[in-house]
Amino acid sequence: MAKSNSEGKTKHRNRDDRARAPGTADHWTPEAVALLGQASDRAIAARLGRTHYSVKKKRTSLNIADYEAWPSELIAVLGTATDADIAKEFGKTRANVTMKRLSLNIQPFTTANSKPAILPPAIVELLGKIPDHQIASLTGYAQATIWRYRERLGIDALRPNILPEAANALLGAVPDTEVAKQYGVAPSSVGRRRRELGIERMTKPSAKLPEAATVKLGVHPDPVIAMEFDVPVHVVYNRRREMAIPRYSGVQWTEEFIALLGTQSDKAIAAVLGTNRNAVSNKRRSLGIASFRPYVMTPEIKALVGTVSDMEIAQRTGIKYATIGAYRRGLATLKSKAAQSRLPG
Repeated sequence: MAKSNSEGKTKHRNRDDRARAPGTADHWTPEAVALLGQASDRAIAARLGRTHYSVKKKRTSLNIADYEAWPSELIAVLGTATDADIAKEFGKTRANVTMKRLSLNIQPFTTANSKPAILPPAIVELLGKIPDHQIASLTGYAQATIWRYRERLGIDALRPNILPEAANALLGAVPDTEVAKQYGVAPSSVGRRRRELGIERMTKPSAKLPEAATVKLGVHPDPVIAMEFDVPVHVVYNRRREMAIPRYSGVQWTEEFIALLGTQSDKAIAAVLGTNRNAVSNKRRSLGIASFRPYVMTPEIKALVGTVSDMEIAQRTGIKYATIGAYRRGLATLKSKAAQSRLPG
């Protein structure tokens, strides 16, 4: 006859009672409590001479998360992004990430805690001279980063002035860009006035980038080169693309820096090099280097499925937890269909 649950629990309690020191109501010393969550409940139970049941009960009563192997790369990013983003990236729950961060006394990620970006001098020179959104588009930095940096330096944003009436005489006689430069307004302001007056545009002859400028392509931002050689930005951009030169990223790609590509996430490498993730991603892809977290289930990885937990496979291989789970469920479906097909009709 099978034993009831109450009989099983009584057996657990009796074994725990035998493990308590004489004259004590509970032998959970501070040293013993400190072990909870630092290893599996079974390992702690064996070390303390208690049952797995009693260790689990004590741990849950203290709201201590169950032990789970945490990869070093996950520990390293705690507090550098929101718990939700980290949980999504590493296939964990947000609650687990939060508990782990709190257990290590790591402050949550906030804008105030994040390290401010350091913009290269060449980009700082553009602040206030062209709109923030254009700088962001040309350099790969977030517009919010450009805005905060400019505000911190006390540089006013570019606010085109109203084109004076005296400029009307030049409309259509010289290119809009020349009028804009002369009066310190945006070319769009000149174009708007010209169209209101029904004046046709005068186009400037196609500009060519001097050979002396080609050595600076990718070494400095396109707008800086354009300003130095007095040509439109698109001329610099097109020439750089023709020569297959990556855009300026603020990083001098030494052999040491290139060796990092693919060994960590692009975001982590960008933080180390003081640049943005797009710059690292573009460089990695231009060299044909695979990303740090591959999503391909190789035969070796497939052979592990079902032999150990999905989480352990994810930690060993870097494959996303969800990717492994999807493959395992698909494999189970195939096996089920194969078994049904073998049943006698």
